[in-house]
Amino acid sequence: MLLPLLRELHAAELAARLLRDHRAMSAAIEAPPRWTRERLAALGDVLHAHVRCEERNAFPLLERGVPEHRLAALAGRIRTALDAHARGAP
Repeated sequence: MLLPLLRELHAAELAARLLRDHRAMSAAIEAPPRWTRERLAALGDVLHAHVRCEERNAFPLLERGVPEHRLAALAGRIRTALDAHARGAP
């Protein structure tokens, strides 16, 4: 939901990086469950770097560049998606 907004703000490279991170984390989680200490540590490192990038780059850019009414609408869509996920909807 955030990536199109980042692209609108001419931050396509940042959006691409975040998308790559999400895909890498999803692939790691969906792989056969042979969790080792090293694999968990590597996933933790990727997740940590990803969250820091969002907090330091993506979120401030969105807060500065997206009007409040669009952020409020986005928050509503995120809440709806989280609620659906909690109910077990795909």
